[in-house]
Amino acid sequence: MRPIACLLCVLFASVPSYQSAVRPSVIPVVGSGQTAPAFLLECRNASSSSLSRNDGRWIAEYRIDGRSLSLGGNVGSSGVPSMIAVGEVWSAIFALNGHANDTSEDPNYVAMGIFLRVSTAQQLEPGRHQIAFRCFDSWSDSVAFVWPPRF
Repeated sequence: MRPIACLLCVLFASVPSYQSAVRPSVIPVVGSGQTAPAFLLECRNASSSSLSRNDGRWIAEYRIDGRSLSLGGNVGSSGVPSMIAVGEVWSAIFALNGHANDTSEDPNYVAMGIFLRVSTAQQLEPGRHQIAFRCFDSWSDSVAFVWPPRF
């Protein structure tokens, strides 16, 4: 009986929790004439109710090269859809543009289901970097990128 109980403990311990299954995803965005590194950030609503897409916790914090930074507050703006249903995905383009912090909507992005473009004032030294994002309590995996790109 004891070996079966131990086996069950091991099996249950190895099953990922629902929270870990909803880690934010980060995809580098590359375009011609790009003047700053940009990333598509997708966060799934794993709560038990709909959430405002303007909730500042969607992108609560980010890390560049191990240094934690915050956008400080609301990252949303008006527009549709205003609520993200349970299980649905909130999406944003996040750009490290070296200018003042800014959030905006672009009709072309909204048509693709990307609700927001977030720009933040980050100056990067040339070379290899790591970035990760926190949506609510879940961190994405770190994504490596090189800036400026070498094509």
